[in-house]
Amino acid sequence: MPIPDVVDAAGREIRLGSVIGQGGEGTVYGIASSDEFVAKIYHKPLSADRAAKIQLMSAFSNEVVKQVSAWPIGLLLSKSARAPIGLLLPKINNAKDIHKLYSPKSRLTEFTRADWRFLVRACANTARSFGAIHSTGCIIGDINEGSVLVSPDATVRLIDCDSYQVIAQGKRYPCEVGVETFTPSELQSKDLREVVRTTNHDNFGLAIMMFLLLFMGRHPFAGRFLGRGDMPIPKAISELRFAYSAMRADVQMDRPPHTPPLSIVGDDVAFLFERAFAKQMVQGGRPSPDEWVQALVKLEKSLKQCSANASHWHRNDAACPWCPMETATGVELFPFVSIGGGVTPLDLTALWRQIDSLQSPGPAPEVQIARPPPSAEALSVASSFRRSNILAFALALIIGAIGVFGGLTAPAPFFFLVAALISFFGARRWLDKSSDVYKFRDAELKARETWQRAQKQWAERTGSGAFDGKKQEVLRLKAAVDYLPALRTSKLDQLRKSVKQAQLSRFLDTFEIDKAKLDGIGDGRKRTLQSYGIETAADLLGPAVESVPGFGHKLCGTLYAWRDSLTARFQFNPATGIDRRDIDKIEHEMMIERRKLEQAVRTGYEELRQLHARTLDARTQLRESVEAAYVQYLQADANYKAVSG
Repeated sequence: MPIPDVVDAAGREIRLGSVIGQGGEGTVYGIASSDEFVAKIYHKPLSADRAAKIQLMSAFSNEVVKQVSAWPIGLLLSKSARAPIGLLLPKINNAKDIHKLYSPKSRLTEFTRADWRFLVRACANTARSFGAIHSTGCIIGDINEGSVLVSPDATVRLIDCDSYQVIAQGKRYPCEVGVETFTPSELQSKDLREVVRTTNHDNFGLAIMMFLLLFMGRHPFAGRFLGRGDMPIPKAISELRFAYSAMRADVQMDRPPHTPPLSIVGDDVAFLFERAFAKQMVQGGRPSPDEWVQALVKLEKSLKQCSANASHWHRNDAACPWCPMETATGVELFPFVSIGGGVTPLDLTALWRQIDSLQSPGPAPEVQIARPPPSAEALSVASSFRRSNILAFALALIIGAIGVFGGLTAPAPFFFLVAALISFFGARRWLDKSSDVYKFRDAELKARETWQRAQKQWAERTGSGAFDGKKQEVLRLKAAVDYLPALRTSKLDQLRKSVKQAQLSRFLDTFEIDKAKLDGIGDGRKRTLQSYGIETAADLLGPAVESVPGFGHKLCGTLYAWRDSLTARFQFNPATGIDRRDIDKIEHEMMIERRKLEQAVRTGYEELRQLHARTLDARTQLRESVEAAYVQYLQADANYKAVSG
C-alpha cells in the first residue's frame, strides 16, 4: 500500500515515515522529520462532522490534557484533493497497552518491575487521566483495553481521542462505538450512535478498568452464575450481577475459584466498586475519577511487602492474597524480585546448636504437702455427734428394758420396743449436729474444686508439653530445610526430563486467545476466559477451560482445535536445552521456600526460649498459690472425714 501524500491545515507538507500500527479505522505512520508526532490516516475519507470534531478538539486542548492523552493536534489533508483524511497526534514513546499490565502472563515480560504497588499507582493515574478529559467537557465513551497506554513509571496516556463525544457550539459529535465488556448496564444493546454519553457512563468503564488492574485481569462481572442457564459478561452487566460484591448472593453470583475477595483492596476502594456497579447508581452517583484517586493513594500508602515472597505487596492489616492464589493456580502473578541484602543470612548450624542446648524443663514438679489433722472445730463437732448417739441409745435401751422385763403381758412389750426405737431416733434427731456436718462437706467440695483448678493450671504452665511440642515442630522445620537441596535437584531433574513439554508450553504461550479469531468466542467470552486465568493457548493444555461457565463441548472443541493447530506448527529444538527462565523460576521458588523455613526456625527458637523461661518462671510464681490451695483442700478433707466418720 503506497504511503499517502498529506499536508496539514496550513498547507505544509507532512512527509510520512514507516507504519507504526494499524487498526480497524486507520493506519498510524511515523513522521520523517519529527520524533514528537505521528499521523493517523483513516481507511476512509473523513466525514464533515468528524473533521469538524477534530478541529474543535485541537482548539480547546490544554497542557493537562496533553500530558495524559494523545490529543489531536490538527487535521491532515490529502495533498492532491485537500480533503481531510487523517489527523496529527503527539507520539507516545515507551508505553504499552494496559492489558499487558493487568494480564499476569504478559506483565512478567512487558512490565518486569510491576508489583501490586505499581498496579495501584497505575489505577490512580488512569483515574487522573479520565478526570482531565472530563474537565474539557468531553466524554471518552469507547473505553477499552486498547485505548489506555501505560509507561514503565506507571504514568498513563489515553489514545484514540478522536472517537470521544464532543459537545460544542450547540452541536453534539457522538461517540458511536463501544466495547460491551466496558459498557454500563443502561447502554447494553443500545444504538450508541443515538446515545448522549455522560460522565456517569464513563465512570462505569473506569471502574471496570480499575478492577481489571487490581484483580489480575479478572472481570468484575465474570463469575459463577448460581441460577439456570448461561450468564455471559454483557448479560451479567445488564443485570448488574457483580460477582465479587458483598451482596453477590442476592444476584446469584459467585467469584471464580482461586480469586481473592473484594476486601483485599480495603474498605474505601471496595465501597467504590460496590457503588460503581450498584443498581442505585445507574441514574448518577458512580464514583468520580477524583474519588478513585483519593482512595487509591490511601491504599498505596497502606501496602507492605509479603514476608514470604518479596514480589508480593498487600495491605498491612491483612494476609497476603497472592501467595495462596499462586499456589492454587500455579501462575506467577508478579515479576521475580531478588531477595536482597536487607535480610541477614541465617547460620542454621549455629542456631541449631542454640536450639539443641535448650533442654526440656521436664514434667511439672509434684506438689507435696503433709496431711494436717482435723481442726479443733471439726473434732468438737465429731465428739458432740458421738455423745448424741450414746444418749439416744441409752434412752432407747431403758424404755425397751421396761417393756421386756417390766412384767407386762403381750402385746405391751411389743409397743415398748416400738417406743424404744422411736425414742432412739427422736432423741438422736433432737441432739443432731448434722447442719455442722453439712458445713464441713460444703467446705470440702469448694476446696476440692479450687485445688483441681490450681492443679490443672500447674500441670499446664509448669509442665514441658508446650516446650516439647514446639521443639518437635522446629525439628521438622530443620528437616525440611535440610531437604531443600534434594528438592532443588529433583525439580531440576524433572525440568531436564520435560524440556520438550516446556518448549511447547512456552511456544503456545506466545499465542493470546484475545487476539485469535475463534468461531463463537467473541470479546465477552474471551474476557470470561481471562477471568478464569486462561489467557493463551498454553493454558488450554489442561482441562481447566471445561469448568468455565458458558463453555460447553462445542466452544471447548473450538479452543482445543485452535490449540492443536498451533501445536502442529511447533518444532522441538533439543539443542536449546532448558530455558534459563525455567531454571530461574525454580531457583526463585527454592530461595523463597528457604527464606520461609529459616524464618520459621528463627521464630521457633525465640518461642522455645520464651516457653522455657515462662515454664521455669511459672514454677516459682505459682507454687505458693498452688500449695495454699492444696493445703486448704487437705484441711477441708480431713475436717469432713472427721465429722462424717
